[in-house]
Amino acid sequence: MKLREGNSRGFSTKNTHKPSQLLFNDGQFSKGKNTIALSTIQLEQKELVERIKSEKRLASNISDTSTSILNELDTSDSINDDVRVKQEREAKTNIDLHEPSRSSGGNRKRHIEPDIDDPNFYCRSCEYTFKTQASYRQHLRSFHKVKWPPLHSIKNPDILPDWDDPNQYCRSCEHTYSSRSNYINHCKTIHKMEKPIKLVTSVPDVNDPNNYCKVCNRTYNREYDYKRHCLFLHGVKSVESASQKSTTGSMIDTYCQTCDRRFASIQIYSKHLFAVHNVYWEVMQQKPKDVLPDVNDPNFYCRSCDRKLANRDSFRNHLMLAHSIYLSAPKKNRVKPDVNDPNNNCRACAKTYPSRKVYRMHLRLTHQMKLPSLRVSANREDLPNPFDPRYYCNVCNKSWKTLGRYRAHCKLVHLMVLSHSSITNPTATIDTNNPNFYCAQCERSYCNKEYFKEHLRRIHSI
Repeated sequence: MKLREGNSRGFSTKNTHKPSQLLFNDGQFSKGKNTIALSTIQLEQKELVERIKSEKRLASNISDTSTSILNELDTSDSINDDVRVKQEREAKTNIDLHEPSRSSGGNRKRHIEPDIDDPNFYCRSCEYTFKTQASYRQHLRSFHKVKWPPLHSIKNPDILPDWDDPNQYCRSCEHTYSSRSNYINHCKTIHKMEKPIKLVTSVPDVNDPNNYCKVCNRTYNREYDYKRHCLFLHGVKSVESASQKSTTGSMIDTYCQTCDRRFASIQIYSKHLFAVHNVYWEVMQQKPKDVLPDVNDPNFYCRSCDRKLANRDSFRNHLMLAHSIYLSAPKKNRVKPDVNDPNNNCRACAKTYPSRKVYRMHLRLTHQMKLPSLRVSANREDLPNPFDPRYYCNVCNKSWKTLGRYRAHCKLVHLMVLSHSSITNPTATIDTNNPNFYCAQCERSYCNKEYFKEHLRRIHSI
């Protein structure tokens, strides 16, 4: 076969001893010994020779696969950018177009760094134009290993953006964001900002006819929502309470600066401080350390907090929680209480309790006594009849007013395992096909078959 190469380019025609060669042309194969004279093939061969010359490689060292890939890369102007990137990755395994060591001195475009800010998304190193900025940047990242600055760099580092800017405009980066969430996220991640704490010194008008909150600059559609907003966010119920809380000091009482939230009452605010911040509100509000309460005050008055407690127990709890004052425990009495005292009187504490149950609980908790259970041991030979119509327990010789209380007594005291309360004749045989839908054990009829079947399934597990 003869391979014809342009004489003007310094190539000569030579014969080969191979019986046949295959020429690849636009996806078709042709075999023969004649010279190919088509103009399109000559143009393709010229482009191939120029590329071979620029890469300083001989034609005999170029494989058919590499040649086909080069032709596809050069003639794929109509292929989208994604396919282009994929073809470049496949071609990179055979011909590294971006490796400077293989570039010739005559072709300097391989040494030209691409312009990352090119408005037409044109890679001057690869001589290719991308359709979108995303595909262009992906190409620069994958093949040219380019690391570019963020799209919106900080142009004014001495100026911080306005957190509450209504237009989502960052004056530091000179860029406007499409949504409030993106703008806030930009302020947090790029400028390391946190939500500023607002110290509110005014209160809204609860009776505003337009349901407009002048503090938050927001209008509500319903009066109910507006009043709830005033109550839970600003702690204002009515006009009177608003006038009382008009001062700055009173507004700070229920305002948590850490959480930027106002609570409806001091009680809710104190619970919030204790649960979230582990802080006792009463300790925060108490007077200076030099004024200590009198632990033996007969009127249970705390002079440190200027507060009177209801009884001795609440006064002692206040001393522990608010002032961290723990009173010493009373001395132990050598007299032991009588467990079976008929009057439920504890002679060790000199105190009488209203019931036997409360008295026994006092003995367990205060005196650490281990008491036997009052329940009667279950004797299967001497048990009450759970279906007694008078609700009478023949074991305890006691009657109850209702069936529920009587059955509860049988379960708790006599440890009996009872069936459902509707079963009055447990020994009867139930006819599941009874035409009158009658349950013999419950002695009750049902209006239809569905209710009867549901009763059998739920009560009798049939």
